Amino acid sequence: LDRVVEDVMALYGSGEGPVRFQPLVAAGLAPATAREPEVKEVIVNLLENARAAIRDEGTVWVEASANGSGLELRVRDDGCGIPPELLPRVFEPHFSTRSSGTGLGLAIVKRLVASWGGQVAIDSQPGRGTTVVVRLRPWPDGGGGSPPLPSS
Repeated sequence: LDRVVEDVMALYGSGEGPVRFQPLVAAGLAPATAREPEVKEVIVNLLENARAAIRDEGTVWVEASANGSGLELRVRDDGCGIPPELLPRVFEPHFSTRSSGTGLGLAIVKRLVASWGGQVAIDSQPGRGTTVVVRLRPWPDGGGGSPPLPSS
């Protein structure tokens, strides 16, 4: 997970503009039970949502760490936030709080994370920002083998 976050952040962190991307990644994390290309897709979707939530200047933090017996990826921003009455709908396909976009980003994130046996949650405060938390299971044998992912 740490390597994948660093790979994606190398693309986002080098860009110039009003949104700053800050990686906060613990070193030496155990491998996650997830598919690497899909983890990249999840991170990109979350980063794009966070970038779109920042109207002028702001920061998006991407954190990866061990959490109890699992791994945790957090993407948080200091953007406009999501009204509480809309939070229950954010993972629905084609739902968006913006006039642009397809409204599929968070639905895709939820579907992919669930396919790995993980969980995704969101917390947001209007005017203060949003945090999306992805919890993943560690690879069962520490990364040496190829365990099956849960069937969907």
